[in-house]
Amino acid sequence: MMARMKAGFISQGKDGIVKARAVEDRLMRDTWNAQGYNLLPKLTGLAIPTLVIAGDHDFMVRAAQQIARAIPRAELVTVKDCGHFAFLECAGEVRNALDSFFGRRQ
Repeated sequence: MMARMKAGFISQGKDGIVKARAVEDRLMRDTWNAQGYNLLPKLTGLAIPTLVIAGDHDFMVRAAQQIARAIPRAELVTVKDCGHFAFLECAGEVRNALDSFFGRRQ
């Protein structure tokens, strides 16, 4: 997956890479770097069962853990040997987690 993404960026040349980086910078500026940006307190008010899925090699796995702890009744599934795009990289494991989660709620 990452190899295909990298190839896609490279195929666009310098302009494509610069544009992608500008999007990332804007997202960071408008969210994580914005004063007072913290969604975790809002998550504590959720009253629905929630499934949080992250790969154990995901750069956001710690954030997923915090999100799961903040949401009452949340379940965290950490997929082994998987990265940020777990639904693509480890589709079978993600599907099993979804089937299990929703199967318990029928």
